[in-house]
Amino acid sequence: MDNTYILSDDGKTIKGINDNVVHLIIPEGVTNIGGKAFENCISLQSIDIPNSVKSIGWYAFAGCTSLQSIEIPYGVTSINNGAFRGCTSLQSIEIPNGMTKIGVGVFAGCTSLQSIEIPQSVTYIVGAFRGCTSLKSIDIPNSVTKIDGPAFRNCTSLQNIDIPNSVIEIGKSAFQGCTSLNSIIIPNSITKIGDFAFSETGLIKIGIPASVVFIGKHAFCNSPISEFIVEENNLHFISIDGVLLSYAGFTDKGKDIYILQKYPPKKSQHKYIIEANIHQLDCCAFKGAQNLEEIILHDNISNFGDEQTFVLCTSLKEIRIPPKIKRLPPSCFAGCIALENVYICDREKLQIEKKTFEGCSSIKGLHFRIYKPENIAVAANAFDEETFDNCVLFVPSGTRWAYRHHPILGKFKNIEIEK
Repeated sequence: MDNTYILSDDGKTIKGINDNVVHLIIPEGVTNIGGKAFENCISLQSIDIPNSVKSIGWYAFAGCTSLQSIEIPYGVTSINNGAFRGCTSLQSIEIPNGMTKIGVGVFAGCTSLQSIEIPQSVTYIVGAFRGCTSLKSIDIPNSVTKIDGPAFRNCTSLQNIDIPNSVIEIGKSAFQGCTSLNSIIIPNSITKIGDFAFSETGLIKIGIPASVVFIGKHAFCNSPISEFIVEENNLHFISIDGVLLSYAGFTDKGKDIYILQKYPPKKSQHKYIIEANIHQLDCCAFKGAQNLEEIILHDNISNFGDEQTFVLCTSLKEIRIPPKIKRLPPSCFAGCIALENVYICDREKLQIEKKTFEGCSSIKGLHFRIYKPENIAVAANAFDEETFDNCVLFVPSGTRWAYRHHPILGKFKNIEIEK
């Protein structure tokens, strides 16, 4: 037996390899390449796999940093998770016909991979190409029905990708971090776009087909989108003046009400007035809207979503919180460096959560018109420490003593009666 590799007792499975092997020929008759069999074999440059091999195990070639190319025989029907992860010299690979699923992280971190052929037999792609920073384009066959996350996450050179009409779902983080991806056509077969699916991309405009019924949280965050375009016959979403809205039901008078899903962060206007039929802002609704200096919120708005509603609105100068809002979520105004005044009218209760005003270094006035400060719950780190020194807390007449004894708001050095 060749002493360069280690076989199982039945001679069917490659279990390992001796150090310093540069070229390896696996003997005919071997049916399985075991999990981690060649993991971190940094000297291995080439390997011949016989047609008898049916399966490549978990992390079988992971960390083989000198491996430049490999031919997988047509008999292979299973390539398990992470099989070629971190093969940083691997430039091309052909997946044999017969494969139905490309597993989690199979080619993750293959930073030199420039091209790959996916056969028509593949129906499911799961996080396979994450961090393939040299991959510029890829053809997805019309056999694929789901691109699951994070299939192409951080493929920073990816410029073009055609999604066939067979795909019905784009999963979580599928294209997150694809900073060179400037345009994409979402086919009318897509019904679901997962969380973070197109966040941190280079997308400027994006069209939502009529088939889409679900868009996840942060799906388009941190992308330079200037306009959303929704097909007219979509029953779940609508775009008005380029802003993405979702249907939320009806009023007691039968009028449609909406949730503002996402304001295009690169939209050029400086002022935006929210209409009366918008009753909720989604998570990150205005995140990164750097041109907005003024946002007029209608009193019908009752919810600011889970977090980061106005984060990094770096030109926003003042904001009035509608009376139905009972909670300012985490990082709601974080990074709003131009924010000078916040107006909060009277309400029964208010919860200000962690880091709500983090990095708001320009705040001059917080106008709390709430007569019972004991009903205001404030996280210890809701404000930067310097805010307590530099900002004036304006309160209603007759409440200064109560605000002064509030466990958090009492830390403001300047508490004055609102005139």
